[in-house]
Amino acid sequence: MTNLKVYHLFALLSLELLANWQEVKSSQHYLLCITVVFFLRNVAIFGYSRKTLADEDLRSMIEANLTCRVDHHENCEEKLNEFLKRTYYVDAGHDNKDGMAKLNSKMAQIEGICAANRIFYLAVPQEALLDVALPLSDSAQTKHGWNRIIIEKPFGFTSLSSQRVTQSLLSRFEEKQIYRIDHLLGKDLIENLTVLRFSNLVFEPLWSRKYIRNVQVVFSEETSAETQGRVLWKLRDNP
Repeated sequence: MTNLKVYHLFALLSLELLANWQEVKSSQHYLLCITVVFFLRNVAIFGYSRKTLADEDLRSMIEANLTCRVDHHENCEEKLNEFLKRTYYVDAGHDNKDGMAKLNSKMAQIEGICAANRIFYLAVPQEALLDVALPLSDSAQTKHGWNRIIIEKPFGFTSLSSQRVTQSLLSRFEEKQIYRIDHLLGKDLIENLTVLRFSNLVFEPLWSRKYIRNVQVVFSEETSAETQGRVLWKLRDNP
């Protein structure tokens, strides 16, 4: 296959993202994975869930929540429109090969003759992680580039369940393909630490693992933990 230019393709797989959009809008981490593409040229973004939507529906949702993060006063209309044209939507079941094959087909259609790399961001409940990841590994990976899979914490609720998740993922993916993240790292306070370090000649050489053992950040919030009950209750019940 002719290697023209590499496409970085994010597959946003979520059972809740589109079904409960009003709740999700306040959670920045669902949008962080797509704002990064402003810095890339040949990119396509795919939303995926069971909800029936058209490409334009997804674009409208994104447009309502996307802004210029560097300068909110900058006119980004041209960039936003260019970005939105690269977003697509696939509706199908999350836990079956047919749905993943449908996603794969649409990705291949957009990629054309380009040798593409694919990054799959699994913004799904922990209980659905393997139901999504395993069919994905069989039917949605590219054979003409590399594949990566991003999963969010928690990675299981006990030592045994964590081992089960890890073993199941490693039965289909190599360790170097798996990225485990904490979406709280996308908070403004955390991002500002990076800006402060690299924009300050005094801090830059000193703020490294050679001199800093750890960084502790405390988020004091007045809101309740009721929306996190599903996770917290399982941690409580599995000490």
